Amino acid sequence: MSHLARLVCVASTKKDYLSYHYCCPMKSIESIKKFHFRIGGYFATQFDVIITHNKASYCEHLFNIDFATRQEKEISKDQMELFLSKLNQLNIIGWDNEYHNPLVLDGIQWELEITYNKTNTKKIYGSNMYPNSEPNSVEKSPEFNCNS
Repeated sequence: MSHLARLVCVASTKKDYLSYHYCCPMKSIESIKKFHFRIGGYFATQFDVIITHNKASYCEHLFNIDFATRQEKEISKDQMELFLSKLNQLNIIGWDNEYHNPLVLDGIQWELEITYNKTNTKKIYGSNMYPNSEPNSVEKSPEFNCNS
């Protein structure tokens, strides 16, 4: 898209929200510099996943992730493309920065930090709540699980 087209899109947002989205599609994750996801809680197994370039590392520990043995694996180009596709399907870029359920004191906390498209960074934190879930629910949303 040319600079002129972008300027027209920005100008049109003041008049018409839909015209902006028509000419400026939603941003997507084209590449990952680093993906770090951690989840766990009080008396729950801790999980930690880090993906950088074409390598993934994973560890789990019952009490403290710092004492865990990290497993590493090479990621093929096809696997990375599938992973990027799932991230975009989940619209992670559009997620809020925090999900918190104040009705639960203990439970599961999670955090995601992703550096994508060379320089963009998104940090998201959750405590007993997940994207697309009800505030009074502790259930994970299907979108967050990404099983499809």
